[in-house]
Amino acid sequence: MIESPGMNITGHSDRSGGDDYNYALSQRRLDAVTDFLMSKGTAAPDMQASAYGEEKPLVPTKNGVKEKRNRRVEIIFR
Repeated sequence: MIESPGMNITGHSDRSGGDDYNYALSQRRLDAVTDFLMSKGTAAPDMQASAYGEEKPLVPTKNGVKEKRNRRVEIIFR
């Protein structure tokens, strides 16, 4: 098992789809990353995971605008 001080993992999407779709998409991105980290030995209690959909864009855009930099998962170590 990998020793970890802990991490916050957040899933995000851009604003090109509807709110519900974007939230589900950010959750799928988040699940893919957490599943990968767990497959490499990271313990689930070391991870605090949250999906935000289009709520916290890296690059502010109008609704309906595609922006690849907003489609992301962020990992912040604590």
